[in-house]
Amino acid sequence: MRKIVCPKCGKYIADYWISKEGKVYSQKTCRFLTTFIAYQKPPRGSYYRVALRKRDGSPKLYYLHQLLAATFLQKESGQTQVNHLNGNRLDNSLSNLEWVTQAENMQHAHRLGLVNYKVEEEHPSAKVTNAQAANIKYLAKRRIYTQRVIAQMFGISRSAVLNIHRGTSFKYVQESEEKKWQHTKKS
Repeated sequence: MRKIVCPKCGKYIADYWISKEGKVYSQKTCRFLTTFIAYQKPPRGSYYRVALRKRDGSPKLYYLHQLLAATFLQKESGQTQVNHLNGNRLDNSLSNLEWVTQAENMQHAHRLGLVNYKVEEEHPSAKVTNAQAANIKYLAKRRIYTQRVIAQMFGISRSAVLNIHRGTSFKYVQESEEKKWQHTKKS
């Protein structure tokens, strides 16, 4: 067992120890702490977490895989994220963890098929549905309304309308064939 190293600052966290298997021990209470699974919506997914007490007594939640990596694995400069080599976020064995950059972590996730947003409306930051994107493509292509008006209609930015129109975002969505929008020519 080793003293726990904080993943953010690299300093030891007082009164806590961790084993290579991920068992966390508190010197204050003289017992092993319970880890729990924090369920989060995709893409973050589920990870084991543990609550450690700060000096003032308030709890702070830590990801178990980050504590293990910070304590036992060598970290090179620029590497800020802990990657699960087999893609299983609940497997915190040291042989399955490595420090990586954010770009390396995303490349690994795409390679394993953990992150794949072909259905663009499922993306966590999507502001419109696929059907709305199809209508935006229809309206923008035919120049029925200006991009500013379309943006106001759907509650998104003008640049988002432009990205949908160009196919930068929602590229797998085909434009709507039906006329779902009534429009009149200005006289």
